[in-house]
Amino acid sequence: MPRNLRLEKTILIIGAGGAVGQAATQIANWRKARVLGAARSSDPIPGAFAVINTRTEDLPKRAFELTDGKGVDAVLDAVGGPMFERALGCLRIGGRQVAITSTGDRRVSFDLVDFYHNESRLVGVDSMKVSPRDVSIIADELRQGFEANILKLPAVDAGYRSKMRSKPTTESPAAPPDSNRCSPSPSLIAPSAAKFRAT
Repeated sequence: MPRNLRLEKTILIIGAGGAVGQAATQIANWRKARVLGAARSSDPIPGAFAVINTRTEDLPKRAFELTDGKGVDAVLDAVGGPMFERALGCLRIGGRQVAITSTGDRRVSFDLVDFYHNESRLVGVDSMKVSPRDVSIIADELRQGFEANILKLPAVDAGYRSKMRSKPTTESPAAPPDSNRCSPSPSLIAPSAAKFRAT
């Protein structure tokens, strides 16, 4: 998560209930940011001070209500597609939105006039282009959080663990059956989050 993300900064994580979203929430909390989660249910998300149900609630309206009418400082969009424009509408003036994937329709549209009047910033991140050297640097930064027992690895389903143990070692491990093929690995969420560096 961004090194300069301060306590008063609020980040909205779209898809906060998924593996990537949960990893991003942990990192944001570690960086002392306030996390607002958006998911397809109202179930509590560990580390999020509030959860917006994207199926039943107006995302921008609720985001502004939860930030005293200011909007969020940053959005990490781990869903894309139909959530893209709605997420963009949650930003404060000068806020940043980082797109890291797109489920469903890869083409999106938004109001360009609203975008530039709000002085919003849009950043695309492809974690597959992160160099081995950068991965090493990021892993070293995250190590401090793991050693402090603040960051935790996601739980792995027992059935999946059993399946992996029975596979020949020459095969590449398959993704868990419930994983989203379009989503980047949670271990590479930090490169995406680095784009949130506060100005």
